[in-house]
Amino acid sequence: MPISAEIFDVNTILSDENLDELTTNTASNTSSHVCPVCGSEITEKAYECPFCGVLLYVAPKRQQRAERELVATIDSSNYNGKYQIYKLNDGTYFCTCMSFLFQRGVQAMDMERLHGMVTCKHIRGRYNINSEIGEFKKATEWQKVLLKKLGVNPHPNLSSEQAYWIIYEILEKMDVTYKSFIKLVKENPRYELLPLYSYGVELEGLVRSRSELANKLQENGIPAFETGYSHQIRNCSWRVGDDGSVRNNMSSDERQNFQSLELTSSKLFSVEGFREIRKVCSIWAEVGGAVNKSCGFHVHVDAWNLKRKDLKKLIMLWTRIEEVVQYLVSPSRRDNQYCRLVRNKPEEVASLLVSLSLPDRYMSLNLKAFRDHKTVEFRIHQGTMNPDKIVNWVIFCLKTVEAAKKGVKHTDFSDVPTIEEVLDKIGITENAIPVIRGARNYFIERYNYFRNAETDHPSAISSYGYFKENLIRECKNIVFGRHSLTTYDPSLPPSHIQNLASNMVRNFITLDQIRRAENGNEFNLQISSGSGSSVDISTYNVVYNPDTEQLSCSCRAFRREFKCYHTSCVAKYLILKKKFEKIVRFIETGEEEMESSTEITPTDEYIPV
Repeated sequence: MPISAEIFDVNTILSDENLDELTTNTASNTSSHVCPVCGSEITEKAYECPFCGVLLYVAPKRQQRAERELVATIDSSNYNGKYQIYKLNDGTYFCTCMSFLFQRGVQAMDMERLHGMVTCKHIRGRYNINSEIGEFKKATEWQKVLLKKLGVNPHPNLSSEQAYWIIYEILEKMDVTYKSFIKLVKENPRYELLPLYSYGVELEGLVRSRSELANKLQENGIPAFETGYSHQIRNCSWRVGDDGSVRNNMSSDERQNFQSLELTSSKLFSVEGFREIRKVCSIWAEVGGAVNKSCGFHVHVDAWNLKRKDLKKLIMLWTRIEEVVQYLVSPSRRDNQYCRLVRNKPEEVASLLVSLSLPDRYMSLNLKAFRDHKTVEFRIHQGTMNPDKIVNWVIFCLKTVEAAKKGVKHTDFSDVPTIEEVLDKIGITENAIPVIRGARNYFIERYNYFRNAETDHPSAISSYGYFKENLIRECKNIVFGRHSLTTYDPSLPPSHIQNLASNMVRNFITLDQIRRAENGNEFNLQISSGSGSSVDISTYNVVYNPDTEQLSCSCRAFRREFKCYHTSCVAKYLILKKKFEKIVRFIETGEEEMESSTEITPTDEYIPV
């Protein structure tokens, strides 16, 4: 049965003729074009300003009604829900998976039989395309502009019909109409959208009956299953489970009338997930539910595309804004044993910065979830049954992860950031789609309420200056406490610091001795031998050439073998010093040297130097 959609203005064919007919955002459509936002002179007609990116022209409406026919529904093997595959007007196929919507990993098919049609793995592997597809029109310039503004880099072979439905689906997932989106990008060169990462929620609380809740969810069309304390997951299903931390903190009245509850969602996406959360909370309240001070609310955000440098940037960004975040949650969650403030645990942050040893899971921001689930978990929020609080906090978590991924640094914030500054820099702005604007108003009101209510109470968090001082000291202790540093590289000279540092020699020269002996690129080492009254002191001169990264020593062993105890110890010191200076530079400036492209696998606990 064909499915029709509202006609969007996204399928015009761009030509010189209809470009002259485009409606403009300027005061008058004359031969001299000036951008109404940045004031730049535009010499050629274009859909967007080449200087600031604001939308200047809107293409006329398409005349043909958009239709698609459902041909298959697929269960995601990665617990991402269900995907639909459609056949479109031009004979091409379309999938609702995020890979197809954001054109990640898509491929062009047989150029002769299928004319290079763009497909995802679901279209290729799950639905047999056994007929030929005629030639189709590729995405228009107007569609490419809209896709770009939605964060999509389309495949060159993407058809106009496929582009139409990608734009339709993404706007639907953000609950934004086409007209309101066009208005937003016409008026603002910079705007904020809802990040379309998957997320999950864990709601701790109390319920009259876990069995009744699971049954009610099922009756209302929400797949659910009941467990004890478990991490079991099923595709598209909520888990109704037990929670020991809640159970152990229930009052006698609560034990008489309620059961402990951990209500865990399946993977959710966008406003579709928000609607599901609202429905679940309504059913929970209907069955009979409550929360107490022992309850928490956790959000997992998909981190599939985060790399080593992103995790470090995220945790440092979090330490910078945590001073504000603590006033977005109730006092019971500030340095709670199950969600300790990251800024109060510099040793955990140092372990991540030095060796990528993931911090303890009972932190306000839990990165250990990355190892097990490829997610990052925000644990600081108190338990709640209020869907507005849940949805707004999910938006905050999504935008925080997106900000770190986009390159927002902890050093971008002032010494004592305000709530407005934090929201602006992570992208919860007025210049955004409605759901984000609503979240901004909510957080400002919430921050002011908690902050003003506690003017007589000291903050639960240490100052950032104190945290940074302790963080650098912890990093230093970890860096200079390491031993085996490098492996021998036969392509480098024996006297290169990497090869010298790989030598397994006893550290009879301490790092403090080397530091005291350092004078620029020379080290005048005084080594004592013997004991009692017959102590001999010998002086050796070790010289470092920073251009070749090689060492030399005045001792006989080095002249004979191009290595010695003295150069091995100095080489270790120099490598540790460089690593420590690099970490301090990152802490001070947020800048980092190019890292290896190697990603952390979900089972990696530690990445060697």
